[in-house]
Amino acid sequence: MPEKGDLNAEIKLWNERIEKENKVNAKIREAPFSLARLPDSITAKPNEENLGSRHRSASMLDILENLRKSSTDPRDKFLLPQTASQDFGWLLSDSRVSRRNKKSHPTTVTTASSHRAFAAVATKRVAVVLSGCGHLDGSEIREAVFVLTELSRANTKYQCFAPDIQQMHVVDHSDGSIDSGSKRNVLVEASRIGREGTLPLTDLKAKDYDALMFPGGFGAAKNLSNFAVKGSGMSVHPEVERAIKEFNQAGHPIGLVCIAPVLAAKVLNAEVTMGSDEVSEEYPNASAAQAVKEIGGKHFNTKLNEAHVDTAKKVVTSAAYMNNTAPIHEIHESVAAMVRETLKLINS
Repeated sequence: MPEKGDLNAEIKLWNERIEKENKVNAKIREAPFSLARLPDSITAKPNEENLGSRHRSASMLDILENLRKSSTDPRDKFLLPQTASQDFGWLLSDSRVSRRNKKSHPTTVTTASSHRAFAAVATKRVAVVLSGCGHLDGSEIREAVFVLTELSRANTKYQCFAPDIQQMHVVDHSDGSIDSGSKRNVLVEASRIGREGTLPLTDLKAKDYDALMFPGGFGAAKNLSNFAVKGSGMSVHPEVERAIKEFNQAGHPIGLVCIAPVLAAKVLNAEVTMGSDEVSEEYPNASAAQAVKEIGGKHFNTKLNEAHVDTAKKVVTSAAYMNNTAPIHEIHESVAAMVRETLKLINS
């Protein structure tokens, strides 16, 4: 055995043990790579006979780098970037180191991020409905990412859905012009955001989830409904309407941001907010709030970092990018408020 404190020797010994006992390369090829699926001897809790998380993490990086370089399977090139520390550095850096007495293992590293990511068990499931990719003709990408980020932060599992339909039109986001010669599918475009896999909206069933959420973007008004064209005479896509009604009837909360609250106002006559009902530089599209009233909903003005909660219908809304001047971190806070208040209503 190497002397205590000889990190390089310990890593070398650990790599040798992994190579002999676990045949990690074969294991990785059996299924898409996941740290949670590595052999037990890698993920085992440190004790007197094995090494701490920090040493195991270093050896995993070596294994993946070697596999990436030597493999002829093109899929394996995605296992690890050229510079491993860029993507896997959190395994080493987000750590709390505690010194033990001389009788126990000299150094134990507890990796906080890995414990959150792999040890904790998510107890809630949320369905997130996307409307494409890009704020002018689909989902507002930042809002969608903020929703998923806050769900992850709350240790909540999520699944993205989108209707398998053609977009109303395709907008060139560099200049705002309509590309009349292009056609795009909402589900295909939404899959750019839902990288874990986006399912067709027809697969969504309220019994499988605890809450339903809608990021904003003009896709909510163009693809999930025709609000952008019809205004207060709008109708909602049948599958979107079905999902909203199904979750409402099951007593599950529904969260929406930006322009998406018009969906709940139309289907459920819910109380919603889109920030302000007065047109201004901050809220140039505040006329949408007046339309909410015309389609049977109720609009409440709120601060950007606040969410409005319709406790009777379990509908939670916030303004997000209805505010046209706020910096991105304030938009994030607005979305976070919606996610936080929606999760509070689960099982309430």
